Amino acid sequence: MLSLRTIAYRVFTIGEVINREYWGDFGVVMSTAFVLIKTAPQRELDVYLTLLNLDAVTETHVSYGEYDLVARIDFDDEKEMAKTLIGQMRSIEGVIRTETLIAVEV
Repeated sequence: MLSLRTIAYRVFTIGEVINREYWGDFGVVMSTAFVLIKTAPQRELDVYLTLLNLDAVTETHVSYGEYDLVARIDFDDEKEMAKTLIGQMRSIEGVIRTETLIAVEV
């Protein structure tokens, strides 16, 4: 049986390859990461709504299991990713823990 992490990695990596193929014609090179977010009880909606207002966050989804939310972030470089993760996402009130999956081309 595949773990949630393995399934998410495979699905999101396929999406990243398709995304890069589409945007590659326009000369846009971006990287993508998926952030698994554990929230405090009853704080899912507050965190979800806050994530929607962050520029780097392109998608946010509620999930079932160990993590409560999954957010997709697109970034130009690792500094921008770190700024978004540490400076913005992890400081949201109600966020207990995050785990970041960086999508790579295969």
